[in-house]
Amino acid sequence: MPAVSLASLTSPKLVKQSRGVAAGARSAFAEGPELVEGDCGSLLPLCGGRSLLRVGRKSVALPPARSRLRLPQKRQQAAAVQGLRLARAARLLLFTLLLVGAAQAAPPAATPAPIPALQKKIDFETNVLPIFKRNCLACHNAADAKGDLVLETPQTIQKGGKSGPVAEPKKGLDSLLLTTSAKLEKPFMPPKNNKVGAEVLKPEELAILRTWIDQGATGTVKAKPMPLTWKPLPPGLHPISALAVTPDGQFAACGRANQIFIYHVPTGQVAARLTDPKLAEKTGRSGYKSAAQRDFVQSLAFSPDGLLLASGEFRQVKLWQREPNLPQFTLGTEPTGVVAVSPDGKWIATAGADFRLYLWHADSGSPASVYKGHTARITSLRFSPDSAKLASGSADKTARVWEVTDDLAVRAATAPALYPEKLIAKVE
Repeated sequence: MPAVSLASLTSPKLVKQSRGVAAGARSAFAEGPELVEGDCGSLLPLCGGRSLLRVGRKSVALPPARSRLRLPQKRQQAAAVQGLRLARAARLLLFTLLLVGAAQAAPPAATPAPIPALQKKIDFETNVLPIFKRNCLACHNAADAKGDLVLETPQTIQKGGKSGPVAEPKKGLDSLLLTTSAKLEKPFMPPKNNKVGAEVLKPEELAILRTWIDQGATGTVKAKPMPLTWKPLPPGLHPISALAVTPDGQFAACGRANQIFIYHVPTGQVAARLTDPKLAEKTGRSGYKSAAQRDFVQSLAFSPDGLLLASGEFRQVKLWQREPNLPQFTLGTEPTGVVAVSPDGKWIATAGADFRLYLWHADSGSPASVYKGHTARITSLRFSPDSAKLASGSADKTARVWEVTDDLAVRAATAPALYPEKLIAKVE
């Protein structure tokens, strides 16, 4: 700012303004210098918006011009803040008055209806247990006891759980079992939004529960599990789901559906077919007349000596014993590679090297019949399901069906072995 000579300020108004500035400076600073009219002075800017008035050797620091506006601005800001506070307090007061009015206008909470005691004898199994089955036993059973509480019998109920006894005999209204079910005491049972779909007990159910506890909370459960009703196996379903081999490697047991076959491992031939006599007279189930079990054979195991065989099915295990001293026969004097045993266990058929069939009594090994007719080696033998007929196949390209009898005069029918899928023989 250029220098200003006070002597050149001839206007009384300017001189008065300069003096007013000096007076303001003296009022802002207690020890401000005296200004002498006629001295040459200058204004120098300082930081912070202040200025320095220099007259001769003396100088006065002047405050910024805006400082004169600070006090009114602070007052305006304080007034605005005070207004906001008053508005907020008014809103809070109004909200409080509304809450008080709503509370006074709302009706009082309804008192829970009393749980009556019924004037009849309550039986646990007939009246109480069905209620628990619908709403409680899903979480309070012997297998999955939430809170260690089991509600299946009066004995387990009186034992209680982690919270202690839940039923006090003769004191139904004081029993935790009733108060939690009636939502008179926490925790409320059954819980809200439970995963098993249990519903809050109805007033009539609560009355039954209270009456049962008032009558002593006793009773018994006499009901027995309902018997299993077996259904027939699907036709043609015969999977092998279990297998066991004797320690000496001579025999293998095979579970095929509900049947058990014993194979002679070295020859691969069927040595026996296990049948339960109690199932022999049953009908309507696949393979039932020759079945070993009602259900699928799920497991098999031989004993270390190979004389016992254990077979497992649904909820049952059977033990089969092999007689170690069964009579052994020598059937004929010539070796044979083809053998068949009748389903009824009465007959054994063998093929001789002389192209003849030999029929033996299975119980004694004595000969029964000799069948002649084939002109080449016999390659296969098979009994009919009723054990009344015997079919044989030979390298002479024929298949023959023989009647099983002790009579040596056997009738047979012959057919070419070219169409095995068709009927190859018929006995008149």
